[in-house]
Amino acid sequence: YINFDTAKWDIKPESQGTIDEIVSMLKSDTKLKISVEGHTDNVGAASANLVLSQQRAHKVLEHLETLGVSRARMTAKGYGTSRPVASNLTEEGRSRNRRTAFEILP
Repeated sequence: YINFDTAKWDIKPESQGTIDEIVSMLKSDTKLKISVEGHTDNVGAASANLVLSQQRAHKVLEHLETLGVSRARMTAKGYGTSRPVASNLTEEGRSRNRRTAFEILP
């Protein structure tokens, strides 16, 4: 995952290792396509979180594109709070839910 601060969609420097792995994987298999999926914690309004999750997904997609990955091989979608990977009852859980994930497309 690439994680984010609350209410932000700026890619953190510590995410570069994950980004490099994704770029390497995509460059080594030129037929591979991915979905960049944005997510949020449950802080704030659901409608704002949906927009935020979309901004996160698009930010990562655009960054991958600047690193040489064709936009035609990627999609981006935001899911808001609908797919948590941890409990939103703790800060640690909320932190894990503020992320983008990657899915390989058929």
